[in-house]
Amino acid sequence: MKKIDLGQKIGILANLGVILGIVLLVIELSQNNRLMASQASYSRLQNSISAIELVTTDDELGLALFKDVSGQELSEMEAFLLEFYYSGVFQKWLWEFRQSESGLIAEADLPVGIWAQTLNPRPLMLAIYRGEQFHDQFPAEFVEFLEEHVAKREAP
Repeated sequence: MKKIDLGQKIGILANLGVILGIVLLVIELSQNNRLMASQASYSRLQNSISAIELVTTDDELGLALFKDVSGQELSEMEAFLLEFYYSGVFQKWLWEFRQSESGLIAEADLPVGIWAQTLNPRPLMLAIYRGEQFHDQFPAEFVEFLEEHVAKREAP
């Protein structure tokens, strides 16, 4: 029987150390992915809460949104205010879409039904969405996703 010398023992221990290091790295990466998904979910919640707070605390914005949904004529100031607000809404949707593309949010978890309820009954928001500037400002894959999953849905 062949005896294992000191160099071979050190080599075996080094190889075991490398394997253990790889296992620990995989565990840490898994934990990191769960943490990133949790942070993405929390950011989505914060975005929703901040939008609700903004609408409920800003009387001018709330009135402009009500007028847009009910089809009433908007003043120039109301239209200006809503264009910025809707731009922010689209930016939040883009962020969620990007999180889905990166795997932090499952595509099935994207709130496309809520997006459709937000987009479809608002004439000014629809006009912005259908405008050339929107298609130039946002990535083509996001615009295609909205067209396929949001814009074609019926308004409630």
